[in-house]
Amino acid sequence: FDHVFLFGASAWQLPRWRRQLANSIVLAVESRPIECSGPDLCWHCADCFQTWKDLVVPPVTPLTITRSLLAYSRPVKDRTLVMSWHGQHANASDPEVRRAYRIT
Repeated sequence: FDHVFLFGASAWQLPRWRRQLANSIVLAVESRPIECSGPDLCWHCADCFQTWKDLVVPPVTPLTITRSLLAYSRPVKDRTLVMSWHGQHANASDPEVRRAYRIT
């Protein structure tokens, strides 16, 4: 492997990334990033992430939120649902993020 790339968003903004990342390790916050081919056609990529070489890195969680999560934490055997969402949404302030969410 020749490089390590970090993608901290749900869309990998790197032209021709498939060719450029073929011999690289990807650190990303999404294992199925948003991929687009044109201004109005986007989807969640199913083959972008190679589990044998790439890693998902959770985004930063501020200390106050971490403490709140820990305060409500239960033992695994007592949990009925485990879920976590970090990210943006269709009403995000970034117009590119809004567009990607609305057309996927």
